[in-house]
Amino acid sequence: MSKNSEHGASVCDDPRCGCHHDHHHEHDHHEHHHQEASVSQASNIINNSMVMSRNWGIRTITPVTCAVVEERFRKGFLEIGDLLAVDGAILGHLKGTVKVQSGAFLMFSLTRQGEIDITRSTNWETLESTSSLNVIINILSVQKVSLSLEQFFDFSDY
Repeated sequence: MSKNSEHGASVCDDPRCGCHHDHHHEHDHHEHHHQEASVSQASNIINNSMVMSRNWGIRTITPVTCAVVEERFRKGFLEIGDLLAVDGAILGHLKGTVKVQSGAFLMFSLTRQGEIDITRSTNWETLESTSSLNVIINILSVQKVSLSLEQFFDFSDY
């Protein structure tokens, strides 16, 4: 319910609103309620979002070439990205690091479906193979899906 101010403008009677001054306020009042709706919408997105962080090790029985490691992680990240994508975009991000015992690493970043950025440490290309990986993956997404990250990065055939 509203009343008129001394300037003839409509002012809100809502006791929760700060627009109860007797001067011209209808523009601020409108923005205040618009911001309130935006905050509510943002809260719903945050409350319904997915945040996941995992750190685990992978050990193989036989050594795996670094090219195979890179390809499996590239493929796994793209598959997860397909699950998280909304109209071709990841509304959030998917990031990860794969590190081997020598300290060499790969870093993956995915914010657009089907487009992955891979950063390699300078010594990654010189490695022939590895049997021990340390994996860190972080996901922030407004698209909630049930995931077991390990299933996307299976090395049980090694």
